[in-house]
Amino acid sequence: MLLDSDSSAAMQLAAQLRHAGFAIDIVSTAAEALDVFEYRVCSVVVVVADLVDGDECPQCLTDLRHATPKAWMLVITDDPPRRAFEIVRQCGADELIVAPYPVAMLIQYLAAYIRLPRPLS
Repeated sequence: MLLDSDSSAAMQLAAQLRHAGFAIDIVSTAAEALDVFEYRVCSVVVVVADLVDGDECPQCLTDLRHATPKAWMLVITDDPPRRAFEIVRQCGADELIVAPYPVAMLIQYLAAYIRLPRPLS
């Protein structure tokens, strides 16, 4: 699953991921993602987020983690890495990619982790 409030950017990234062989659902809000998790199991959740401004995003990440404890959660952000890493870990996400990033790096990450079960803490 790809969660990104920028629908055009989400469509572009999803197209690249589909081309690489991944099945991707796109949602634009955490509420939509939570609705999908009620009837579908996702092995990876990619969240494009603004982590530093406001308290809403960390709470959304926490909610997503509780809804999908077995899914790998990857957060993509352009926030300062040190603070973003701290927030990501507090919210239970597994990885952080700081934008800009090569899509090939994301594809490598997904290819490596999508096959592995996420260790539950």
